[in-house]
Amino acid sequence: MNSYIIKSINERLSVSHIINEELKPIKIDGDLSFPLRGFWGSFKRKIEYEESEKLCFVILTDDEHFEIDASIAIAEQFNIADDKLQSLLAELDISEKLHLIFYPEVTFDSNPDLSNSSNIKAQQQSIEDTSPELIRPNSLQNYFRKKTNAIKAIIKS
Repeated sequence: MNSYIIKSINERLSVSHIINEELKPIKIDGDLSFPLRGFWGSFKRKIEYEESEKLCFVILTDDEHFEIDASIAIAEQFNIADDKLQSLLAELDISEKLHLIFYPEVTFDSNPDLSNSSNIKAQQQSIEDTSPELIRPNSLQNYFRKKTNAIKAIIKS
């Protein structure tokens, strides 16, 4: 199961893959930003999506009606702990004009500021139904998160 963060602003998208609790930007044809038209086909080819595969998405968008491709199967839950997901979300520029949509639905009990924010909309996956980068790689928070994860890995070994 794979998890992705998609940022969609003015019908331009950028995608990051969540790997080992870090965001890895995805390039399609060498670009970090793509038009909405034709995106899902390109995305599925890029990640080599198979029908038996289940995915998770965090969508950060200016379109409250944004939907994922109906042919993509959604996992029952994220494969990352809620606190780690919150940490990744803290790295994103979430303005009041943007909506945060989760596939599958996520509720955060431990962070009321995040769960009660008016720009966050948790949505269930439905089968029927302006910045090119998602992350700030040079942020101080990102630096310390990586260092903390490295130390945790050393302690576990």
